Amino acid sequence: PQFPIDNTDATISGTWTIHSTKKERLIVNQTVPDNATYERFIFAAKDSSLFLFDLGEGKGFILGIKNPLDHLEMSNIAERYKFLDVWLPDSRGCGRYTISSDGSGTWSHKSQDDSTDDGTITNIAACSYIPNMFYGKISRPSNLGSGNPLDLYFAVTNDVILHILFDPDNSNAPGVTVSYGVGVKLY
Repeated sequence: PQFPIDNTDATISGTWTIHSTKKERLIVNQTVPDNATYERFIFAAKDSSLFLFDLGEGKGFILGIKNPLDHLEMSNIAERYKFLDVWLPDSRGCGRYTISSDGSGTWSHKSQDDSTDDGTITNIAACSYIPNMFYGKISRPSNLGSGNPLDLYFAVTNDVILHILFDPDNSNAPGVTVSYGVGVKLY
């Protein structure tokens, strides 16, 4: 989907409630694409909250993060983050982002086949239409061949980072998602 995302882009929808006696659990009723009910735990802290629902093999997941009321600035997100990610179509890995308050950064990554890669992040700026969402350019990983840097979008709460990488050079579908992942701030 294109940004900003609206309800017409949704491929999954439903409702959720907090369990009546177990306040650490959410009850999620998914109505689209099929009727399913999930009861999962949530993580809630003073400054960060998230929930993660595994929808089953081959069906993906739903990740929700609390968007802080205060709009984060570059100085708020300048940190080191460790993450897990999925590379499409079927590769997994882990890595680290280091983000500087000047809008630059570095990244390193290790894939499931033990190959490693690293590079730079440039032009990091806040999105004007989604609070606490940032974007930038990330140097192209070697597994994607030569070409322009990837488009990096990431949401940040105080301790959690969620990223999505888009490939502007994909000949079949420019702007196709090539990776997504979630991580936490390192202390």
